[in-house]
Amino acid sequence: TVFPLRTFLQVALQATGTILAGGIAFLIISILLQSHELNEFKHAIKVRLLRKAVVQGAEEAQGTATD
Repeated sequence: TVFPLRTFLQVALQATGTILAGGIAFLIISILLQSHELNEFKHAIKVRLLRKAVVQGAEEAQGTATD
């Protein structure tokens, strides 16, 4: 353990650090191995972000057109 696990905050810090380290290791290995699933995940995130941006842009355009 890095922190003495006596309080909730210390346990939470240990868990957060472990999760972050595991996530970073997973990303690095996925990038090195050119994981197909990681590419699909990135594409899905881009589609969702672009869809929200387009919808918000359309709402703003409609709001100014009706004024």
